[in-house]
Amino acid sequence: MYDDGYRIGLWPLAVAFLLILPSYIYIAGLNITYLYPLFLLFWCIISTGKIKKIRVNRCGVPVYWAYLIYVAIMASSSKGVIYGLTTGCATVGMTYLISWVINSESRLNGLIDCILGITCVCCFLGIFEAITSINLLQLLAGSGWTFFTDYRMGIRRVAAQFGQPIIYGLFLMLVSPLAIYRITCGENRKVIRRAKIIYALMCINVVLTVSRAPIFVFLLLQLILWYQINRSKFIFRAIWILVFGGLFLQFANLLGLGIADWIDKFSSMFLAIFGTSESSDVYSGVANRFEIFDWVSKTVGSDIWFGKGVDATFQYKVHEWQIKESIENEYLNTFFHLGIVGVVFEIIAFLTNVIHFYRKGRSVEPQYQRMNLLKSIAITLLCYYIVIATCGESSAITIHIFLLSIAMVYSNLIGEKEEIGL
Repeated sequence: MYDDGYRIGLWPLAVAFLLILPSYIYIAGLNITYLYPLFLLFWCIISTGKIKKIRVNRCGVPVYWAYLIYVAIMASSSKGVIYGLTTGCATVGMTYLISWVINSESRLNGLIDCILGITCVCCFLGIFEAITSINLLQLLAGSGWTFFTDYRMGIRRVAAQFGQPIIYGLFLMLVSPLAIYRITCGENRKVIRRAKIIYALMCINVVLTVSRAPIFVFLLLQLILWYQINRSKFIFRAIWILVFGGLFLQFANLLGLGIADWIDKFSSMFLAIFGTSESSDVYSGVANRFEIFDWVSKTVGSDIWFGKGVDATFQYKVHEWQIKESIENEYLNTFFHLGIVGVVFEIIAFLTNVIHFYRKGRSVEPQYQRMNLLKSIAITLLCYYIVIATCGESSAITIHIFLLSIAMVYSNLIGEKEEIGL
């Protein structure tokens, strides 16, 4: 499943362009990231003069798409039909569009390379933001927007096209298996070299978010992915890095470069996740993640089964002078808006995503296993579903949808080859 003899077509570029659109730009009261998929769907239908039928047995993970349709229906009941329609187009509609227009190996590779190209642009914007404290994309927002700006350890936390650094970290984590796929499975040296550069920029940017959970899970995911590609080489390189890394740190400390202080600060930052000692006072947010569960439960009250509604706003008085307005846990956020029914539906849908693509990956023929993309995506999704328990999914849902769609298209292309005996 790797063929670099292609040109990047218009459709892969048009589809991937959605990823760089900021979610804080609105047109006629509707989010541009919701309107753009609707525009692409109309464009595709008008240009082809038809609506493509998707085979039910190749629709990927039906439980998750059913969940997204349920969310769109609930959005329609709370905020109106137009909002529900655009919500559905940005999720189920985008998946349908990708499965329609990304229908060959060349277009799939083109889409992956377009995603990596857009990620590269975001990485340069992130580095620029870290150096200058200016987010160029946020300048496009209206005057009524107030963005999250924060410094940790003297570093400006970069957010690129997102409103929150932690969401940008999730974005980089979900793109990382695609970069590794092009590094390990690209036969064209230029493609491999370009993918390596983008991958390095991604590693730099995830550190610049200075977001504990994304950095930790990103690192863990990279270790798992590289280990499954080549175990013997991974172990050798890990030992090499540990030995020479330790020698470098000793040498740096002798020169008084202060690297030990940075390591201590990073350690304190990660310990703050668990609220330990004074580290939690310096690096933790308004609320401990465990306290939020109690606050959300009290706010939901009697609406426990179906939640407060998609249009509800969370507000909890922490102190007389402070009101908590965000829920840093995707599952609690779903519970608040959609109740027990919604959060159970979501968890089941997420689990089926992981199980479905992991099983698909295990059944792939050996000639496709130079890097098992389906198993890598399944592992990435599992890490993602764990880490969003420490934050809301928010705008990261777009790249989440893209990753699922790529896995679905990849799986379908392999299935077609097996059917014709290739």
